[in-house]
Amino acid sequence: FMKGVEIRRRLAGAKRVVVKIGSRVLVQRTGRPDRRRMTELVRQLADLRAAGCEVVVVSSGAIASGMEALGLSRRPKDVAGLQMAAAVGQSRLMAAYDGLFGARGLRIGQILLTHDDLKHRERHLNARTTMLSLLRHGIVPIVNENDVVAVEEIKFGDNDLLGSLVAML
Repeated sequence: FMKGVEIRRRLAGAKRVVVKIGSRVLVQRTGRPDRRRMTELVRQLADLRAAGCEVVVVSSGAIASGMEALGLSRRPKDVAGLQMAAAVGQSRLMAAYDGLFGARGLRIGQILLTHDDLKHRERHLNARTTMLSLLRHGIVPIVNENDVVAVEEIKFGDNDLLGSLVAML
């Protein structure tokens, strides 16, 4: 309990937060995106913005959104199937975020990254510059792994590591 109180106290003074939203939070047991939960998360993030805190979202969910759009009942096992679902689902995921944040008067910007983008200095700096520019203009960056080109990461669901790398970015 005390740890939670301390975390809340420190968060209250934060100027910028990076929030990693995993697939298990965004997706129902059926594999379909959970719109009710997304709505509540966006409400909380909008409240942080209204309190003057910059918010960066690292979101999973593109593959699940693609599965829904494609009518798939099971997550593909092969990389090509996962990448196909991500390619179809990424725009749907962003449209959902755009509608939810837009209803609260906030704009979003999409940043698709791979781990390689953050390892190469020039690409790292370009991503950082873009993110800082979005934040300066009051736009909420929505960061996701670029699953269409990220082969190793898609196999292991590495958005947790991406979240920590974005926080350092």
